[in-house]
Amino acid sequence: GQFGRGQAPPEPPSPELLAAQAEAYGKLFAIFMRQRAAIDRVTFWGVNDRRSWRRTRYPLAFDAEYQPKPALQAIIDAVSRGKRA
Repeated sequence: GQFGRGQAPPEPPSPELLAAQAEAYGKLFAIFMRQRAAIDRVTFWGVNDRRSWRRTRYPLAFDAEYQPKPALQAIIDAVSRGKRA
């Protein structure tokens, strides 16, 4: 199956977890933008939560179905603000 033998799909993340994740990503990318002269790139270890080795913690900006999570918008917003600063 898509989640491996005998492995049930993880429960979906709570709205609180998604909001906290978005806030954390927003803060990180605001820092990255302030320090962009010293940062060449930011690497994500995966594209979506299903393929992540930490999938039960929902670490990435796309969910298991490749749908954007609030974290993606927080990243986009932080980068946009940083470009204007």
